Amino acid sequence: RAGGGYTTNLDEAETFTSAHAVRQYKCRETDLPWPVDYVRARAELGVDHQDLDLSRAQALATAPADDRIYVAYDGDWDGHCLGW
Repeated sequence: RAGGGYTTNLDEAETFTSAHAVRQYKCRETDLPWPVDYVRARAELGVDHQDLDLSRAQALATAPADDRIYVAYDGDWDGHCLGW
């Protein structure tokens, strides 16, 4: 994001020149620089489960019969994301 901050959305993430990324890493070693093309090639779609506001019963009742359904163990999350 322009001006800093964290995001999990690659389309919102700020990109840096190689020199700027290395300078940032030198002053904060937890900020690892990765090439944009490398990251985008390995990106996976995820949905923040905090944005899901229907109960399971409501979600299943409104889904078309041939719809694909995401299944997860109750309380078993990858951070806040459901991944595919």
